[in-house]
Amino acid sequence: MISLFFVAFIWIIVFILICYNWYQDDGVLFFLDLNRIGMMIWSLGTGLYDFALSDLYHPSLLINAVSLIVFVIFWFFASNSRKDVSLLKECFGELKIPNNIIYWFFLALIAILAFFAFKANADAGQLRGLSNNAGMKVDFKGGYFYRLSVPIAICFYLVGRMAKQKLAIIFSLLLFVAFLYFTACDLSRGPIVWILTGCLLFELLLYVKRTGKTKVSGKTFLLLVGVFVAVVFAFDYFGSIRTATLFSSVSSQYKMNVDVPDGFTWLYIYISSPLENARYALDNIVVKTPTFGAHLFYPFIKLFSNFLGFDTTFSSWLGSSTVVYSYMATDPGLTVGSFLMDAFQDFSILGIVIYPLFYGLVSLLVKAMLNWQRLSSLTKLITYSLAIQGPLWSIFDDTVFSGPLWVCAFAVIAIDLLTTFFTTRTRGNEKNETESRLYIEERG
Repeated sequence: MISLFFVAFIWIIVFILICYNWYQDDGVLFFLDLNRIGMMIWSLGTGLYDFALSDLYHPSLLINAVSLIVFVIFWFFASNSRKDVSLLKECFGELKIPNNIIYWFFLALIAILAFFAFKANADAGQLRGLSNNAGMKVDFKGGYFYRLSVPIAICFYLVGRMAKQKLAIIFSLLLFVAFLYFTACDLSRGPIVWILTGCLLFELLLYVKRTGKTKVSGKTFLLLVGVFVAVVFAFDYFGSIRTATLFSSVSSQYKMNVDVPDGFTWLYIYISSPLENARYALDNIVVKTPTFGAHLFYPFIKLFSNFLGFDTTFSSWLGSSTVVYSYMATDPGLTVGSFLMDAFQDFSILGIVIYPLFYGLVSLLVKAMLNWQRLSSLTKLITYSLAIQGPLWSIFDDTVFSGPLWVCAFAVIAIDLLTTFFTTRTRGNEKNETESRLYIEERG
């Protein structure tokens, strides 16, 4: 235990040093790189886990070695590719409100779909925030359409912050609040964080552009501390609502051996408990039937199996083959997993390398997306705020990218591409067809 306590300090020191060095280079935008986020979340998470602030934890050198492998793979991709932050600065310099009616038609279309999906789930009692049972498990009606409220909310926030006319500002921000409310009614922390990430991304880029500074003042630092405190309270608020009928104190339920606020306990168990579940799986479970990427590409495989009529067959096979699970789900009822769980199930011990490599490949695709002239800067920023969730949630999510995130990202990109396609057909090739047509110029 003493040696692991020392290892915990090393992880925390690594976390502090990499953040400090990046801050010296890029200021408040230091974390805006998918691989940097991966390095941060795994070094911090492993360090906190090794401290074993919960009596339920049993950290081992093996799980630390696994975390080191993941960390090194993220570091490799971060060191051998252009930083996301420089690409994002270029996008922000070209950011403006679309003036193409075709774009607003498609955006309104998915907004309507998201609203009707929200209404259908509200009427069916599937939204925990609008029901008498906040801790229930739900099966959404049109769940992918419901989650489209996330990119819609982000888009209207950005438009509201860029607009000059008061009416446009008020209208956009009212729509932002409405779709934020639709999202919050599920009481899921994840989608709320997706939206807030998009807002924070814009505000940080705006701060750097407006002030010409990359470092924060004392006043701004206190504001950021205040935001962190608000996040802690939000975790406690949403968590307490959902678990009020299950237990009275999250700290006692998860056997914390230190006296900390429940909000911090929620954050701690989310970022550290997946490693305990993964540690148990590595120590005790032998994968006899690997699922060869079925979990990694689950959103796509499930979607195509539904179209082909094999959804039941696929689900039955996957369920019968899966032996890796969150053992803490039974006592104390903690179901937080990790991509390590799916990685081990899909490819046995090789999954520990394959899954992080897939993250790296995704980061390269995101960089290519930020460079692609056919997409507008608005679409790039919204899509990036969604893509950034992959590494941000990697240590405590069972999939590299959840299905709803993929759908939201593809929907935003599709709106941009369809707008360009129909604009080119109606107006002719006034500009280079490789450029986005969300912004059109008046005919002279």
